[in-house]
Amino acid sequence: CEYFFNDIQNTNFILELYLVFCKMQHQNYTVAHKQKICQGILRILQGENKIFPKSIREDQQMFSYMIDEIIIKKIDDKELQQFWKVKKEIWLHLSSQKLSIKYLAREVLYMNEDYLGRFFHKFQQTKFSTYVLEQRIEVARRLFEYDLDMKVNEVVDMVGFPQDGQYFSRAFKKQVGVTPSEYRSKMMDS
Repeated sequence: CEYFFNDIQNTNFILELYLVFCKMQHQNYTVAHKQKICQGILRILQGENKIFPKSIREDQQMFSYMIDEIIIKKIDDKELQQFWKVKKEIWLHLSSQKLSIKYLAREVLYMNEDYLGRFFHKFQQTKFSTYVLEQRIEVARRLFEYDLDMKVNEVVDMVGFPQDGQYFSRAFKKQVGVTPSEYRSKMMDS
């Protein structure tokens, strides 16, 4: 269990959980259905039948609660716990075009931007902006695989890129090697 929290580079849990919420949003799940799924995830990962609070009704609240319960509350090291709180905030704001280190530091975490950059790099071994861009593209890639009929503008909304799609297309091609359209075509052919 400690390995799970300390091995930051190999932990894709937060990405997978984010994708669960994107998929539930795309399928227009009801609040009750989302709560039931969250309770099931908690039961599987924690081995206990903990009741998911009915008062938590918004996707962001649910996502935050899940990260707190599954990861943050299980970490004893204060600095590592703080890192996961920062990471949670990144994912809570991933769909926002406002997300930047400046925005997160000033508007969300109320800390110095330079300090946040150094702190994040210490644990993640990459720059904040690089991490955010890579995660956004990975989420987009996985969403295209999930539903080949999902429109590019839907995906762009879920990962916080401007609606014009040009920046998204360039960033996607740089990371994946093909444009979003080419990627979807490849997926349809296979």
